[in-house]
Order: sequence, then C-alpha cells, then structure tokens
Amino acid sequence: MAEDGVILRPRYVGLGFTHDGYQTGSMIVNEVIEGSPADGTLEVGDQFISVKGVAVTADNMDRLSFRGKPGEKIDAVIKRGDKEMPISLARGKISYTISKADMVEWMEGADGDDWGDEKFTLHEAVGDGNVVYVWTEIMNTDDTTGLPVETHVVTRFLFNDDGKVAAIANLREDRFMLEQSGFSITR
Repeated sequence: MAEDGVILRPRYVGLGFTHDGYQTGSMIVNEVIEGSPADGTLEVGDQFISVKGVAVTADNMDRLSFRGKPGEKIDAVIKRGDKEMPISLARGKISYTISKADMVEWMEGADGDDWGDEKFTLHEAVGDGNVVYVWTEIMNTDDTTGLPVETHVVTRFLFNDDGKVAAIANLREDRFMLEQSGFSITR
C-alpha cells in the first residue's frame, strides 16, 4: 500500500466513535471520528454509563440505540475521569477513512488467535487500468450468538502510478450478516 493510501470505511448513521466490541459490559471510546456528531463532545477514554436511559451492561449491549434516523437526538451519560456527565448528540451520516499508518498500528495490536476468516473464497477479480474489483465470500461464526454467518464482499482497489494501492473500499452484506445472527432491523 502507498504511504498515503487510505481505506474507505463503510458509511453509516450514528454518532461517530469507535469502541472495543470485544469488551463486554462496558463501552469505552477508542476513537472519535473527525467531523462526526461526537467530535467536540466525546473524548478517547470516555465511558458510557447509559444511553437513552438504558444502562450499559453485558446484558444490554444490543439494546443501546446509537444507530437510527439521522438528526434524532441521543441522550446519554458518560464518565470522564471521576466525573459523570450527561450529553446529548444528534445522529448523523458518518463517512471516514483509515490511513495506512493507522491500519498497520491496528493490525499490530490485533489478537493473532482471532485473526482471519474461518473460510474465505475468492470468486472473481477483474480490472481495468488502475482499478481492480475483487468478489469474495467470507464465512465465520458470530462471536455473540455462535451462529454461522456468511457474506459476499466486493472490494475496489485503486492503484497509483507506482503500482501501489492508493485506496480500498468495499461493499458488504451487513444486513444479511445481522439477520443470520438472529437480529432484525425494525423501524
């Protein structure tokens, strides 16, 4: 990947922060996405105590309503240091990139025992000029439910003049993945 290469993350509606999804029973902010609704309100290390009146516990993690209709207000209580404070944010459309340096740092900190897909199938790769599209199929077991999950992914690679990857983006079947895990999307 080129030094200035980027990975374009899937867009979503939410507040614009990340947390460690493997940490059960608590939600601590790992990153605040620049320009997101959370930018300027949340800080790395903030811990969510409750979201829309629902306590952040191991049993309630799937009931926390961060995603939904753009513009809708989310009232929450966070803990910053020793102080609890109420916050109110409106959901927004989140679009962000990850730099090569950030991706390498994330990969270096990853758990090697939990790395990679259980089954990975490369179906097709086609290219024209400096753009290549790759269609793959991934099969895993959902960490929460223990159910098998499969998804198709189309990844677009953009190469620079030196033949190095300048940008990566993909389309995935996120809703299909959730439905296989027993979740439903309702309004």
